[in-house]
Amino acid sequence: MVGGKFNPTFVGEVGLMSGEEKTTGGCLCGAVRYEAIGIPMQVAHCHCEKCRRSTGAAFATGVCFPVETVTWTQEEPMPYKSSDSFARLFCSHCGSSVAQHNLSTRTMWPLVGTLDHPESVAPECHMFTKEQITWVKLNDGLPRHQTFPPRPAME
Repeated sequence: MVGGKFNPTFVGEVGLMSGEEKTTGGCLCGAVRYEAIGIPMQVAHCHCEKCRRSTGAAFATGVCFPVETVTWTQEEPMPYKSSDSFARLFCSHCGSSVAQHNLSTRTMWPLVGTLDHPESVAPECHMFTKEQITWVKLNDGLPRHQTFPPRPAME
């Protein structure tokens, strides 16, 4: 397996397509829905200020997929280009943050809280810990990276 820890217990519930895992999710009101085909490349907690501000949380946990494996199955989210390389995607109806799109690496990072089965993935690391809020103390034993972790393999 490459990248994110995928719990095969949920494969039957999440569904199979051409023998590959399908991860599904969506926003709070249900207007924006997506599916991602394949095993996640990476699952990470991001502590950068932009992720914190766009999600309204102390850090954001995202699941990385190649952008071409993610399909919007209902309405598409609204993009907000927060930098030259990132767009934050949200529902235009309920305002839910749904995903982060890394334009430079062509990866899509659906937020774990939007997954239909968030328990099917497990974080592998923390990134942008140089921007971590000082009162966040996580002793989870996961690797910590001051900026981006090593880029996951695109297979």
